Amino acid sequence: MKLVIYSLVLALALLSTSTLAADGPIDRGSLVNSSELFVRHDAGDVNKQATTIQIVPAISYFFAPGLALGTELYYQNISIDEENLSSWGIGATAGYYLNSSPSRSEVKGAIYPYIVVFGGLGQTTRKNRTVYTYSGGISYSSLAKQDYDTQHYGVQVGAVHMMSQAIGLDISIRYQKIREKVDGTENWVTGSQLMAGAGIKAFIW
Repeated sequence: MKLVIYSLVLALALLSTSTLAADGPIDRGSLVNSSELFVRHDAGDVNKQATTIQIVPAISYFFAPGLALGTELYYQNISIDEENLSSWGIGATAGYYLNSSPSRSEVKGAIYPYIVVFGGLGQTTRKNRTVYTYSGGISYSSLAKQDYDTQHYGVQVGAVHMMSQAIGLDISIRYQKIREKVDGTENWVTGSQLMAGAGIKAFIW
C-alpha cells in the first residue's frame, strides 16, 4: 500500500512540475508519457506457460539529463482453458536514457536507448468455470472467483526513435519476477514473465 501511495503522489508531483522548460526530450524538466502493448510469456508457478497481452501506460519526469523517475500502470485480461484472469497493478520506475547522437541538432530522427527498473503491487482476479453434466445430458456450470495480491519487479531495455520533435516509436523487451498469494494468506507462489512490446512515447519539453 505504501508503494501505491508513493506512486500516486509521484504522479501528481510530475504533473505539477511539467511546466519547467527543457532543452531537449531527455533533458532536465522534460516529461514523457508512454503507452506500450506487450506480448507476454509466463513461466513458473503463477500462470504456468501462459502467453498473453499486457498494456502498460506510464509517466516519467527527467530530474537530470537522461535520468527519469516515474510511475506506471498495467492491465491484462486473458482466458486459459476454463479460467479467466484479470490483473492490474501500479508501481514506481527509474530510468536512464542515452543520446546515441549527442552532436545531432535535430530531434526528429534521433534514437534514445534506455534502461528502466521498476517495482510495484497489484491484484489478480481468477475465475474458474466448472461444468457438471448428468447422465441424462443435463448440464450446468459453476463459477468460482478468487482474488490474489501480487508483487512484481524487473527491468526493461529498449530504444525510442523520434518521429517528430515530441513523438517517438518505442521498441523494448521487459523481464520481471512476480509472486502472488490468496488474500488473507501468506502462501506465496512465484514466477517470471518475459515480454516484447512496442508503443508510443510523447515528450513534453
